[in-house]
Amino acid sequence: MLSNNQRWQREAEEQFRQVLDIEQVNVMAHLGLAQLYTKVGLARRAEGEFREALRIEPQNPVAKRGLNALLGDETAGIPSFLGKLLQKEN
Repeated sequence: MLSNNQRWQREAEEQFRQVLDIEQVNVMAHLGLAQLYTKVGLARRAEGEFREALRIEPQNPVAKRGLNALLGDETAGIPSFLGKLLQKEN
C-alpha cells in the first residue's frame, strides 16, 4: 500500500507526463518532473528532465540552477539568474 506521500508523487508524475504527451516542449512540465525526481532521489531522471528543459529553453534560470545544484555546483546558475533580473528592471 502506498503512503499518502508516495501516492501524491505518483499522481504528480502522471500529471506532468500527461502534459508532455500533449505538448512535448512544455518546459514547466519538464521542470516539475525534474524537481519531483530530485526530491525522491532519482538523480539521473532529474538530470535528464533538467537537460530537456534547457534544450527547449537554453537560458532558463530554474533549469540551470537545478542542474547545477544536482551536479554539485549550486552557485553556477546565479550570474545568469541575476542577469535576467537586471534585464527586467531596465
